[in-house]
Amino acid sequence: MAINKSINKVMVSALIAVSLFTISACSSNNTSKKDPVNTGDTTKPTNETDKTNEGKTNTPPAEDHKPVEITISTWVPADSPEWHKISDAFTKKYPWITVKWLFNNGGADTLKAVTQSIASGSPIDVFWNNTFNDVVTQGFAENLDPYIAKDTDFTSYEFNKGILEPFQFKGSQYALSRGNDTFIFFYNKDILAKYGIDTPKNDWTWEDLKAAAQKATHPEDKVWGMANNTIFVSFAAADLAAANGHSEHIMDLNGDLSTNITYVGADKDVMDDNQWLNDWVTKDGIMLNDKRQKDAGIDGDMFASGHAAFYYHVSPTIPGFKAQWKFNWDIAPTPAGTAKQVGTSFNNPMFLSKAGKHKEEAFLFMKFWAASVEGQKILMSIGGTLPNSSNAEITDAFKALDTYKGINVDALIYAAKIGETDPTIYIPGGADVGSAIGGWVASGYQEEKSAYDYFPTIADKTNKAIADALAKTNN
Repeated sequence: MAINKSINKVMVSALIAVSLFTISACSSNNTSKKDPVNTGDTTKPTNETDKTNEGKTNTPPAEDHKPVEITISTWVPADSPEWHKISDAFTKKYPWITVKWLFNNGGADTLKAVTQSIASGSPIDVFWNNTFNDVVTQGFAENLDPYIAKDTDFTSYEFNKGILEPFQFKGSQYALSRGNDTFIFFYNKDILAKYGIDTPKNDWTWEDLKAAAQKATHPEDKVWGMANNTIFVSFAAADLAAANGHSEHIMDLNGDLSTNITYVGADKDVMDDNQWLNDWVTKDGIMLNDKRQKDAGIDGDMFASGHAAFYYHVSPTIPGFKAQWKFNWDIAPTPAGTAKQVGTSFNNPMFLSKAGKHKEEAFLFMKFWAASVEGQKILMSIGGTLPNSSNAEITDAFKALDTYKGINVDALIYAAKIGETDPTIYIPGGADVGSAIGGWVASGYQEEKSAYDYFPTIADKTNKAIADALAKTNN
């Protein structure tokens, strides 16, 4: 079966959307409810609070303004009552501005909707998308620098590293984060206890994971260390070279990820890393691919059915898993390699439409969403993001959420901290890098081919595609 990383990304995005909708539905029925290089100007918002701006506000009195309605395109249901909480709070703060929600899938569907809205004379004001570079180079996105420069609320907000940087293009900010999610490891506490295995600490290593998975593998009990999971091979495996210091970034990439990008999948050390992990299937027997799982007589999700000790997925799935899994479980961050500890995070862009008719008001909404304590607390409460700031009020509010009670919430915050935003979202040629890694899922993991046979050819092809994309971007 051919597996493509872009398909995996669509699948993960769909699961995130379903998870967010599930949280919203549950909450409404409950009355109680990757470090990217900074390519921008250092005068832009930083992680340091500007103390001289404390107490200032950019909110004019409502009577100075005519009523305005702004339209926001997202991939969550437009009628979700939970998501309306953030727009209701925004309108309470800015009474002359009301918000109309629109639903569109990311990618081509969103850009088609934006184009059609422009043609109709009623352009969408703010929109999410699951890619960045193409939106900017095709002229859909407004440069946010002029709005940021005059907004002291924004410039004093304490963003975590990696929240703003991926959405800077040629030194300017072209998008904000709609919300950040991160990949984590789930583990079955009952299986670990049965075989005398210690639960992971936040600073555990890849070798620790392998050793625990080996100790948990008992085919006679139909239990294996690591669940059969293509998402693990697509994303966790693509962290390993960076963790071991064999690539500068996750996804086997070197360079500044802006004007200089090289896919190093064919480097000997990187191939060694990929083969080491693939040996878990072919030599160590601690992980099964589709064929081996079928041969073992196990159907469906190995982790959910109690046949695997460890599992890997993205953080918005936590509420759904809490409702589904009947065994004792907890979470851990992506392990450390020999050089550093790094994982993969999703940080999708939210754009101000270049064709919008209400840009000032729309930017106020974006700022309220992405750069205010109030907005972030609401967004976290409906499952829309992990903390984007080290602000104590935000992190304390996150830790207190019912959604994460009973699990190691500090591990989740730590995982977000070490996460590097998936570069395939925002770099020129990102789709080609994703396809290269997706091809390895099919060739290496499922077909059990050698990394040394797969990567040399695909790396040449991928680097040519990156060079072509960079040439188009820089023209």
